[in-house]
Order: sequence, then structure tokens, then C-alpha cells
Amino acid sequence: MLQLAKDSGDAAHYFDAPLAAIYEQRTALLDKLDEDMKQRAKASASSVKLERLIAAIQNAPAHLEEYSEEITRELVEQVQVQVQVLDAERLIVTLKGGMEIEANIL
Repeated sequence: MLQLAKDSGDAAHYFDAPLAAIYEQRTALLDKLDEDMKQRAKASASSVKLERLIAAIQNAPAHLEEYSEEITRELVEQVQVQVQVLDAERLIVTLKGGMEIEANIL
């Protein structure tokens, strides 16, 4: 009986290394799945923003007679002013969705 217990003691650790490798693979795959899901969520959010931008542009009048705060808020995400080396300034308007429009200021 003691011999059987001694023999089974060696066998009890026989699967430790393969199980540890499987656990590491599982953990790596779960991490990759989590990262992929985060990237999909970001892509989905970007797609929704782009669809809203397209709808806002399509619904905006072709010619504006006066400034429209509502249209500006729908289309413009941020305005950056950059000064170049030769004191020339340029204005960069970033639309929602990342599109940039650049204009020189005289």
C-alpha cells in the first residue's frame, strides 16, 4: 500500500506543467479577447460619430446667410491656432470625426 501511494505521488504532478501551460494560454487568449472587444467598442463609437457628422452635413443648408451656433456645435470639435516660424499664423479647425480644415490668417 505504501508503494502504491509513493508511485501515485509522482503521477500526481505529471499534469502540472501541461495544465500550467494551458492556463497561461487561456489567460493570454482572454486578454486578447478583452483587447479586441475594447477595439471593437472604439470602432463602433467612431462609426456612430461619423454617421452623426455625415447626417449633420447632409442636413445643413448649402449656403449660410448668417452664423449658426447650432451647426457649429454639431460639426466643430476643436479649433487650434498654431504659430509658424515666420510669424505667419494658420488656423486648423478639427471637425468631429477627425477631419481637419486648415486656413491661413493674414
